[in-house]
Amino acid sequence: MSRLDLLDAAYHFFAAEDGSRDHYTMVVFDSPIGDAPAVRDIVDHVHARARSVPELNRRIARVPFDLDFPHWVADDSEFDARVVRHDMSGRTWADMEDLLGQLKESPLDAAEQAWRLHVVHGLADAPRTVGAPTVVIVQVTHALTAGVGAGQLARALFAPPEPTPALPGHGDPTSTRTLSARAVGAACALPVRTIRYVVLAARARRAFRRSPEVGIDGVPVEAVRGNDDPTQRRVVHVLTFDSGLLRRPGLSVTTLGLTALGLANARFLAEFGEQIPSTFNARVPIAMPDDVDWPAANRVVTTGVALFTDEPDLRRRAESIRESLADGRRRATGDTLLRWARAENLVPAPLFLAAQRRRRARRVPTGTTVGANTIMVSVNHGPRDLEVCGARAVFSGDFPMLSEGHSITHGFYGLGDALSVCIVACPNTVPDHERYAEILEQAVIDVAAATG
Repeated sequence: MSRLDLLDAAYHFFAAEDGSRDHYTMVVFDSPIGDAPAVRDIVDHVHARARSVPELNRRIARVPFDLDFPHWVADDSEFDARVVRHDMSGRTWADMEDLLGQLKESPLDAAEQAWRLHVVHGLADAPRTVGAPTVVIVQVTHALTAGVGAGQLARALFAPPEPTPALPGHGDPTSTRTLSARAVGAACALPVRTIRYVVLAARARRAFRRSPEVGIDGVPVEAVRGNDDPTQRRVVHVLTFDSGLLRRPGLSVTTLGLTALGLANARFLAEFGEQIPSTFNARVPIAMPDDVDWPAANRVVTTGVALFTDEPDLRRRAESIRESLADGRRRATGDTLLRWARAENLVPAPLFLAAQRRRRARRVPTGTTVGANTIMVSVNHGPRDLEVCGARAVFSGDFPMLSEGHSITHGFYGLGDALSVCIVACPNTVPDHERYAEILEQAVIDVAAATG
């Protein structure tokens, strides 16, 4: 359907809260022989592909007076209006990371454009390239899809011809001419919708809190360095590895990545004379299985994962994290939580927006406890067969958003035989972010060695 679900609408309403919440799916291409492709040719290639992807031909329109959640409508704007060219002639990869940080400070307004294409040309170097590098970044509003879907959109633009992905949670866009009538209908239905929501959501909330599915998600933990509220400033660091480094029988990249995060944070805190608490944990997005009825385009929920930082043996630590992650996945996809989520989805837009205004008005800085110490996103972008105008992809990445109480986030992204670890930080609250990236890089190597 064209109407945004509650979760998707929230990403639109608060797209710039705590900085950009957009996806920035990056693909780095290499031209080992000859020159890099011309920017005009890249733009024409993407334009031709994008025409056949329905989700890339729409934008968001709000209902008058926000009496209902927004709707997707057709976007018939000129394609070149969404293209941003970045001439980085003679610049280095360090300059590219600076640019990525600047892009993370510039969110989309999906009422104008739901996605944007950044083409970076002229770079002197890039990781894993031997010739002229080209970097393409597909910036997509989080209201359109989750991280997995953002990767699928990039594949639709650059993979060999294959069936166009049908992103979940989307129907045909509506006409802007219907929005006034929808506002009237929502206003008339508001009393009944409100009563239904209050009754069903309260019942589902009580059932969830009494269930064993709560797990560690509702338990506050001790805050550490990095658990500060970010400003709007962003910096980015990209680490690259061979994907085989973190491939182990019975231990996923996500599990070993979480193990590395725990180790890196312990070492980072130790440099300031601080000890990592035994309760140190991570919040991890969990993709909804295909057979789960879920109304939102963002088919993810998050779960808490214990990182067992007091276990000295890294292999045993990884095995414990694997079990905690599996337990979190069971909780996140449990019937009780899903019933609660569906009940919350019934909230009328005016009630939801009023509640969010009250939340922001009463918001206080993060204190001595948080719901999770760190955040990790893990996405497999598929085989390394992406190509644009003869240039071949060498690795990909994305850059998870910062949020209240989280001034540093991490994304692990696989593309065939390449693995990137993308770190996003707020330099105002994590001034030692460069040192943290160095520590994390070594932690990944040490976890790989200890579990090999």
